[in-house]
Amino acid sequence: MIEFVQRHAEKITGWMSGFDRLWFRGTLRLIASVGGLLSYMRYRGGGGGILHKDFGTWSQGITEAVKEGGRAAMEQAGGKVFYLGRSGASKEDKARQIAAERGIREGPVCLLETLEMGQSYEMHRDREKKLLVLEPRPRLSLHQYSYWMDREVGMCHVRVQSWLPLNVFISMNGREWLCRSLDQAGVRYQRRDNALVWVQDMEKARALLALQLKTPWEALLGRLLGRANPVLAGLLKLDKEPLRRYWSLEQSEWATDILFKQARELEGLYPMWARQAILGAGSVDVMRFLGMRVNKDGRVPERFAREVISDLKLREEGMRVKHRVGNNSVKLYNKQGSVLRTETTIHDPRGLKVYRGTEEAPEDKRWRPVRKGVADLYRVAEIGEKSNQRYLSFLSQVQCEEKLGEVMAPVCRRVQVKGKRYRGLSPMEPADRALLLAVGQGQWSIRGFTNGELRQVLGGAARGDARETQRQRGRMSRQLALLRAHGIIKRVSGTRRWILTRKGRQIVTLTAAANHASAKELMQRAA
Repeated sequence: MIEFVQRHAEKITGWMSGFDRLWFRGTLRLIASVGGLLSYMRYRGGGGGILHKDFGTWSQGITEAVKEGGRAAMEQAGGKVFYLGRSGASKEDKARQIAAERGIREGPVCLLETLEMGQSYEMHRDREKKLLVLEPRPRLSLHQYSYWMDREVGMCHVRVQSWLPLNVFISMNGREWLCRSLDQAGVRYQRRDNALVWVQDMEKARALLALQLKTPWEALLGRLLGRANPVLAGLLKLDKEPLRRYWSLEQSEWATDILFKQARELEGLYPMWARQAILGAGSVDVMRFLGMRVNKDGRVPERFAREVISDLKLREEGMRVKHRVGNNSVKLYNKQGSVLRTETTIHDPRGLKVYRGTEEAPEDKRWRPVRKGVADLYRVAEIGEKSNQRYLSFLSQVQCEEKLGEVMAPVCRRVQVKGKRYRGLSPMEPADRALLLAVGQGQWSIRGFTNGELRQVLGGAARGDARETQRQRGRMSRQLALLRAHGIIKRVSGTRRWILTRKGRQIVTLTAAANHASAKELMQRAA
């Protein structure tokens, strides 16, 4: 990343890294399974405990207490309760609209109640065994979204499932939190949506983002939950002590923002980075970005079973590039015109490691799997930061100081390989340009492509006509040999698949850039 910042130092005002969206889950682990809940029911109530036939009445009583507790907390604080039913409208947009209309800077915003599917329990009769059996089943139930403008973290919400096992989710935003901290520190800034486009003291902003990592998470999350629904803590007890929630990080987004002085500077460079990211980053590169292990020979481990997918999406505000390994991803996009953002999202920490001990042996430290619990949150942040740094370092190598003619000229000349002569390519001619753009498509960056797959992209393969199919296959084989002779593609060892070389990625990127640029843009760059 330092290399990237240094290369563009004259164009940027600074950079910052920290959490964007954070989504926590609070679980009562004792009743999170059928066995655990049955054990609690046997213990609860004294004597024979809670009988199976009384489960419906008992659980319904808990549900009603949760609902009333959430409503009372919001109304007593001065907020309003809204019932949305099964509406698909954005709850956050509605909450922000209410906050803007009422000018809320701190305090309750609203409580939104919706009907949503959630994992719960149901007692049913097993006719064969003639017993009542408790089973986990998804059910439509009331969920409460309690929105607050918190004095510390800004806009956040607590989502409470009103039915057992009473799962809780808390969502907050690191950039929103940063703005609160900057206000308290007296540092001026300009904000557009969820991006800061200018900060008076960038060093202070980075320090405040780093300070978020030292947060006592259980205390903060407990405070937010207790304010949203104070009844929850006392509903289920064991030996007169409330059941303790286990807080885990369900999803995190670690974002690195590079702030450009002028939007036009970013507009001129971003298309090149986006194209190179989708064309040049293979599966091994993406795994390395996210800190996952690859073989010493640079190949994907044989036992690796998850998908590695790269895609480019054109949005209203520009291009977004996303590389995904399973449920984790690293993204590149431009925000608010002048902010280049790289963002690593961690849903699933499997395959990631942290140097730690265990609950039984804290001193026995070694590299172990990352846990979802907040105890390993600092490691998730570290992985996100290193991922963004690797990605930006990869992009910093994109710019080519050579002139377009110097790069393209060699492939435009005839070459001789093993005594056989091959014509030069003409990247600006329709046929050769279509061929180069076809082999450079993003879907080939992981597994490569075959003769047949490329024929499909370039106009379809003949069906039902064996003679025509053979003719097309032969023509494509000659085109592939031409590209191979110029060093643009190479065969994947032991297969019939082909993949771009480093030189090929450069040629294809330049061809794509020229193909998408207008004559006016090319003349401006030539001036």
